[in-house]
Amino acid sequence: MYPVGITVQRYPTRDVVLHNYRVPAGTLCQVSLYAMGRSPAVFPHPERYEPARWLGGERTAFKALAFGFGARQCIGRRLAEAEMMLFLLHVSPEPPPGPPPN
Repeated sequence: MYPVGITVQRYPTRDVVLHNYRVPAGTLCQVSLYAMGRSPAVFPHPERYEPARWLGGERTAFKALAFGFGARQCIGRRLAEAEMMLFLLHVSPEPPPGPPPN
């Protein structure tokens, strides 16, 4: 609900059209992660804490941009995701799904 980075900025290298607006090359384009995370057009009931919203697969593409995206995404993304998973496994009262350990 409170992204670490509140915006993602890029300067397009060539002219592009975004939502019927012509954006000349070199113009600063900015996505507000904070506003996007609170938009009912993006998330139904955005004010609720609902971790399950991220289990949607393709429906969640480009809705969480805290690490950026593409060639310029955060170099530590995979490490941070692995650390988050290890933390959740450590604090979870339930065993992880899957076959039981031997």
